[in-house]
Amino acid sequence: MKKKYIIILLICFSHSFLINFAFSKSFNFSSNEPQWGFYGDGLGAYINNMGRGKDQKSMWLSTDWGETQTSFFKWNDLTPGLYKVVTYVRAEDVSKGAEGVSFWHFYDGGFGTQSPFMDLFGDYGWRKIEYTVKVKGSDLTVWFRLKSPGQVWIDDFSIEKVEGPNELVSIEAPGLLLDLDFKGNSLKALNSAGRSKLYTFETQESGHSFNIKNGVGEFLPQKFYNFNLSKMPIKDWTKYDRLEMDIYNPNESYTDFFVTIADDKTTNYWSQLNHKQTLAPGWNKINIPLTQYVGERGSHRFLRGINLAKIEKFFISIDPDSKDRFSSKSFLIDNIYLSTNPMPVIPKEVTAFDFTSQKADKGGNLTKITSQMTYKTLRGYGFSDAKFWRVEDSQYASEALRYSIGMLKGHFLIKLPNGKYHISLIIDKLGYWDVPFWSDRTVFANRIPIFKETRSNGNDFLNDLLRFENTIPEIEDHPFSLYLAKIFHPIDKVIDVTNGMLDLEFIG
Repeated sequence: MKKKYIIILLICFSHSFLINFAFSKSFNFSSNEPQWGFYGDGLGAYINNMGRGKDQKSMWLSTDWGETQTSFFKWNDLTPGLYKVVTYVRAEDVSKGAEGVSFWHFYDGGFGTQSPFMDLFGDYGWRKIEYTVKVKGSDLTVWFRLKSPGQVWIDDFSIEKVEGPNELVSIEAPGLLLDLDFKGNSLKALNSAGRSKLYTFETQESGHSFNIKNGVGEFLPQKFYNFNLSKMPIKDWTKYDRLEMDIYNPNESYTDFFVTIADDKTTNYWSQLNHKQTLAPGWNKINIPLTQYVGERGSHRFLRGINLAKIEKFFISIDPDSKDRFSSKSFLIDNIYLSTNPMPVIPKEVTAFDFTSQKADKGGNLTKITSQMTYKTLRGYGFSDAKFWRVEDSQYASEALRYSIGMLKGHFLIKLPNGKYHISLIIDKLGYWDVPFWSDRTVFANRIPIFKETRSNGNDFLNDLLRFENTIPEIEDHPFSLYLAKIFHPIDKVIDVTNGMLDLEFIG
């Protein structure tokens, strides 16, 4: 019995040793199971049909100026020794990074962080990376990090234990990136559905939970009022981009009003649309964009919109977290509509750009420009020699004016046929938490100054910052006309293009 027991132990040990010695692992990122982790303020995901093979997935990182995005994987079941790592990477519009760091790959096998490469910038097709890593114990962590504007894809990452030492790092020369998409966004109008009624409370209507009195719905604060989607007059909202309603606040104080919409993919708070708005005393007209990302306005963990064809939850609430703040007076609701605000079709002779963030909703019909887009002849537009300040989200401006790209200096080039052109250019932003501290800014078009503004002292700054301090709105004033039209007033000029290029230069 003792002899058999010893033989079994030897066989198990030998088998375990052979498995560890021949350790290998590969990722082609086409599995539906979670694999690598992501963190950062850029974007990271698995992308369909962007792998080395046809119809395969790859791992994707994307950043605007000032953002960093990282993917990583950790092993904790290795044995000490040497491991050969092979992977493939491709890039589009990756800018040269500050201090020599743009697209960066590094690892830690127990001897501290080491980097096969730190600054693979530019445009290139799939290129093979091969190196050997030495593991001290059982742990090995590898990272890919993007620290400058651009996009990168990683595919076919493999690790295999080897015997012989090899301290060389092999990086294939850049290949042509043949499948760049330089066409811009398609310019088309939304499918117009006009304005359709959900509830007006003039007749008996099913699908809501309000008390009806004098042709309006009544409801109380600190409660949730759900709509029954199966009985709602319109169940598929895909033709609409706005939700409208009138809400009456019977109190003399302001209060918070919430609208929540969930779909078939909603699993938690951050994967549903949560709209919060302040109600003034009296009647309030509410107009909610249905195309915004799930989560909260300006705070998104999942960059997707609600599936308007498969809405599974829709409710409203007044100040649900406060207790006994209001009297027993009822709030009122009326005129719930779905509406569409179609984008105008841009004429062929007009070139229209939206300087925005990579995280902005891709709806709309202006060509989306991010800090990633460097000028290329094939593309026909883009930044050149740009030094950016930051990409900002004001959150409260309309979608087309919400995001802005701050520049300290640089050019934006547009390839155009020769002739006269009318330029309309907005150079201000709504602002959010930050204060626009600048002293001088100039815009040139083909080396001719078309705008120059200087703040020579602190009073100039304060007069600009407090420009609305004494502006008192009247009942007939529209907020955009009264306030935002002054901020978003464009530069309007006529420019001659004589060499096939419009060069907009910015100095701040």
